[in-house]
Amino acid sequence: MISAIQKFVRRGGGLVTTHDAVGYRGHPSLITEVCAKGVAHVRDKQWIAVKEHPVTDGIELNKTMSHTYYDRIELKAGPNGTVLAKAPSSSRPVVIAGAAGKGRYGACGLLIGITAGNKSITPTGAEATLLLNAVKWCGPQRDNVNKK
Repeated sequence: MISAIQKFVRRGGGLVTTHDAVGYRGHPSLITEVCAKGVAHVRDKQWIAVKEHPVTDGIELNKTMSHTYYDRIELKAGPNGTVLAKAPSSSRPVVIAGAAGKGRYGACGLLIGITAGNKSITPTGAEATLLLNAVKWCGPQRDNVNKK
């Protein structure tokens, strides 16, 4: 299954992973050229968008923001990964995006849409913007859609 996901992305597909699915706590690292792996889970609810990118569009840069879940996964970037958000306490990446072959991958160490009490919620604010932007950016590329 892992190789099928990797082939999908590298052939032009898009993928967004969150929290442990970035390659942490028994979850495989999927697109290591963008996000090598998750390196730590930290009980902290803050993050900072640090780079202009379609995934961070509409989010104020260099401003500390809160996320809803009680912890986050901090990441290690791969050689094709662009760090888009960091943890203020450690300066480690928490959101990385990049190209993988013809596709795109976004790794987000936040658990968007879940509260600290493990209840599902509708994302709001910067978390909602981040997730929606990541899905749009990783979605079908206009120049790939019309090719047969």
